[in-house]
Amino acid sequence: IHDTALTWLSPNDRLILLGNWFNESVAETSGDRWSSIWIPYASLYFADRDDRTPLDLVVRARRYFSNVQQSIQAGQIVAYLHTHCEDRREATWDTINENLLAMTGHVGSALGKCNGKKHLGKQMRNIDQIGVELDSMGEVGRAKQADRTYDAAEDMYRGFLFTMAVENQPNNVGYISEKIVNAFLA
Repeated sequence: IHDTALTWLSPNDRLILLGNWFNESVAETSGDRWSSIWIPYASLYFADRDDRTPLDLVVRARRYFSNVQQSIQAGQIVAYLHTHCEDRREATWDTINENLLAMTGHVGSALGKCNGKKHLGKQMRNIDQIGVELDSMGEVGRAKQADRTYDAAEDMYRGFLFTMAVENQPNNVGYISEKIVNAFLA
């Protein structure tokens, strides 16, 4: 828990943290004034959305079916949308692009700042503009704009056959963020 999380509570208030595991060895725990309860992020994701429900995960294929041949012809085979360029993700993206190019003559589409260490993917957005967008949002802005940001990711993924959605940090406790949910909804 961040040090300031309890400062705005009155002395008798208690705080319940909803989310993923408390740490790598403990799923749920509590302190004098707080408790953590493990709930998969996919369940909490929809609290930030005005226009989505968990049911959209079930019916999405009917509403957003992508024609395979159209996607291939448009070069929309695999999308990669990340702004934190982690080494293991970047190496995987390079391998995907090398194999995709060798097998199909196409490469993947980099929708964010990251595009592998070899920059083999097709860069779809201006990298400088992505940085400006992130800087202008800031931490508070990012929290307020979650719904808009999730919609933007969905819109960018739409039409692609696959997305490479990988967490920032590997873990063995089931932690997931919005990345996979955005891909599923698209």
